Formats: sequence, C-alpha cells, structure tokens
Amino acid sequence: MQTRVGLFSLLLVSSMMILAAGKVLFREEFGPGWETHWTKSSWNAEQQGAFVSTKGKWYGDEDMAFAIQATGDSKFFELSTKFPEPINTGKNPLVLQYSVKFEQVIDCGGGYIKAVVPDFDPATFGGKTPVLIMFGPDICGSENRIHLLLDKNGTGYLWKKKPAAPNDKLTHIYTVALYPNQSYAVYLDAIMQENGTLSEDWDMSIPKTIPDPNDKKPDVLILLYFLVELGRKNVH
Repeated sequence: MQTRVGLFSLLLVSSMMILAAGKVLFREEFGPGWETHWTKSSWNAEQQGAFVSTKGKWYGDEDMAFAIQATGDSKFFELSTKFPEPINTGKNPLVLQYSVKFEQVIDCGGGYIKAVVPDFDPATFGGKTPVLIMFGPDICGSENRIHLLLDKNGTGYLWKKKPAAPNDKLTHIYTVALYPNQSYAVYLDAIMQENGTLSEDWDMSIPKTIPDPNDKKPDVLILLYFLVELGRKNVH
C-alpha cells in the first residue's frame, strides 16, 4: 500500500480472492493490533509520514469503523505485509478490493494498493520496488483518474483508459478483477466503470491464445514414413 495523503480504511474483503473457489486469501480491516503484521518502510526516510489508527471524522457504525490515517502533508506513506503464502491464480480470477477516504482537499496525490514480487524487502518498500499490479485513485489538479498498472516481464504498462476517480470526502470502494482469459473489469462502489482485454487496453503484446500444455506434436518419423509410402504409390 502506498499513498501521499488521506485517511485509509483498507478493507481487503475480497482481495486476492479465487472466485471459483470463493476463497479469501488475504483480508485486513485495520482493527486493534494491525501494526503487528504490517511493516513501515524506511525508503526515502526523510519524506516518510506516519500512520495512526483512527475512526475518522465521519463514520456510520462505531464498532466497525476501523481505519488507519496518513498524517502530515506532502509526505510519502508506505506500509507492506506479506501474504501467508505466494499466490498462484492458475485458472481462477484474481480480485483486489479496498476502500479509501480522503478527509482533506487533495492538490496532487493518490492512494494505491500494490501487489509486488514475493521476495521484496518490506524495510525498503517504495517507489523502486518492482510492481506486479498497482491500482487506485490518483488525484492531481483537474485530472482525477483511476490508475491500473500491470507488469509483463519486468516492465510496467499503464492502462490506456482513464476512468474518473471521485474527488470528494466520502468513502469509496475500488475493485479490479483479472480473469484467466486475459479480460478484466474495474468497479467503483460496486458499479462497473470499465472492462475489456489486456491486449487491447495496454500497450503490451499478449497472445490471444494460450498454448495447451497437453498438446503434442506428431511423430516426425511416422510422418516421413507416410510421405515416403505415398510417394512410392504415386510412382507405380
């Protein structure tokens, strides 16, 4: 997770969920004791701000209003945690979802959730950490958009589409679903904003078909044998 400003109520209800099995692989509600399993980064240490536990200025249910807040302006805020085990999606969809609320006017900043390589260093997690997925709102001047960056072979590719990110002081839920057939969908407050395919909406070459691991080439010797036999019959 990385941001510059704002109040974070990071709710990973279906984050990293294998939808076919209905399995939640990671969930965080930032209740009491949250800091025991999250690591604050020392990357760009002089510009690092602090997170505090808070319910925020406005909330509905006091018993469920858990959140952490980034304190201070014009700072960087990085927290990271590792999943219990590396995630292998295989043939199942991958869904990341979280909620965020900015309780102050944003000049230029954002709040992103990132999925990174399994062997990253939590102590130095930051702008130079290789990113597999980066997702969330970016608020800067008149251009407020939802970012979705995807990695392919060590290179990050930015989403061509630019759906608007709300610039207000309300809580919003951001969701991205990535499917095995190379399609995707992005939701804001459970309403679809965009969908499509990776090959069309990112400038990266992705094959439209995936090789079948069970497919086998014909035996070359047998093929040549039949060709020779066919040639002989034609001669006679």
